[in-house]
Amino acid sequence: MFNMSLFKTRLFSAAASTIILSAGMGGVHAETPAPGGEVAFNIDAPMLGDALRAFGAQSGTP
Repeated sequence: MFNMSLFKTRLFSAAASTIILSAGMGGVHAETPAPGGEVAFNIDAPMLGDALRAFGAQSGTP
């Protein structure tokens, strides 16, 4: 049996969640390097996990 009240409640909750999550994504963007700017990394790690940790440490990103 279809319950209109329950449907409206769930629809409102879904819409509110979508709006809240969308608003939080407004400040997310990728940093672009300056034109002609190059960054040198010194990563000497044979294992992928070690290389990713070294990259994160040198680039300043977790």
